[in-house]
Amino acid sequence: MNQKANEPGTRYNTQPILKYQKCIQPYVCSTLDDFQEERDFLANTIFPRLNNFCSLRGTYFKAVDLRWSAVKAHKSFSDNLFRQYSCLRSQHLKLCLDYVDSCFPFFICLLGQTYGDFLPEYSPFMFSKVKDFASLSKGEQNLYVAAKNGYPWVLETPYCSLTEFEIIQAAFRKESPFQFFYFRTANSLLRTFSEEEEEEELTPASMKTQEGRLKVGKLKAKIIGKGLPVRFYRDLDELGEMVFKDWSAVVEKLYPVPMIVENIDYKHSLECLYHEEFAEKCKQVFVISKESDRAFETLEQFALKDIELDSDSGVAGSGLDSILRIHSLPTYKSILLLSGERGCGKSTLIANWVSYFKNKYPGVLMIPYFVGSTCESSDIMSVIHYFIMELQHRAQGKRARWAGTTQPAHSPPARPPLPRLSILSAL
Repeated sequence: MNQKANEPGTRYNTQPILKYQKCIQPYVCSTLDDFQEERDFLANTIFPRLNNFCSLRGTYFKAVDLRWSAVKAHKSFSDNLFRQYSCLRSQHLKLCLDYVDSCFPFFICLLGQTYGDFLPEYSPFMFSKVKDFASLSKGEQNLYVAAKNGYPWVLETPYCSLTEFEIIQAAFRKESPFQFFYFRTANSLLRTFSEEEEEEELTPASMKTQEGRLKVGKLKAKIIGKGLPVRFYRDLDELGEMVFKDWSAVVEKLYPVPMIVENIDYKHSLECLYHEEFAEKCKQVFVISKESDRAFETLEQFALKDIELDSDSGVAGSGLDSILRIHSLPTYKSILLLSGERGCGKSTLIANWVSYFKNKYPGVLMIPYFVGSTCESSDIMSVIHYFIMELQHRAQGKRARWAGTTQPAHSPPARPPLPRLSILSAL
């Protein structure tokens, strides 16, 4: 760490050339059983292309696809695992609506000819008379949990499917220009009147299926009637072209191509962005406590020891030792290890302390690095390269080439001495 640059009025800023941008994170909504192929195709083919498109603009594309909700109970489940499964199933609606909110304003919806599970309108449904939660059906339990945890409006239309509830939350209760609906019109799903007449005698299951078809038809009409952007596709290739065209336009609108077209530190800048994104996620779930305040104080004292030594060396470094670069080993500990059980919040604590320390001491050089936040962050060579690049930027400044020029965007500043290194580690 180094408190100030040598030149008066100058201060080192560790911000990368690329600015931190909020990621494009759409929620993927559809009935689960009949859209597995589309979801796989988008996840494996189209979304990676969109992510590459985003990376040129300092952001990334990460769709939220909750296909875990399709998991069925298995005979091999232990009693404890089965209890967890049952608890999760009763919170399914609430959790999905939470994710719809967290992904807003981005939303992708795939609709076909099926509507999804729903409570029949002729089924009795009154929470005021409920005395035993376990006596409710799974659908009723989901409604109860969602209504009690921030979504009381679901009781206004309790006979909707999960898919329609998600659409209502994303598109009918809110407004956003970044929502797209893709309706499948495959020929295999079109049926003639003669085929309808050949159906077997109506059963309760077939009656519910027919009711679901009517409901999905009304839902599509509501979407079109509201003027939401709707696309019709026949096969995977057509769907992929539409999704890529729509969402690349969203990316282009939110994050136009940056002015810098050739940057020798481009990869490093992206790495900085990934660490910033990781830190931002950690800060969102941090809860201040007495223990965290004490930890902040300990970390601050450790960091400020280095600054005190640097200021002392500035006075003593005017003799022969300074010229010959002879430095005695530090008498204090240069590594502080923060340990704890996995998942106890070490990275979250460090990320929030880094933000706190930077705000309190803006002139201090700090290089935060979160192992595990990116694919390469656990590789020791990547770690060393990251620190070397940051220290080079400290000494020489960042260099970039601008469109149509061959000269650096700015001349490098005078080289101040490299800072003393202290390491904070969380294991």
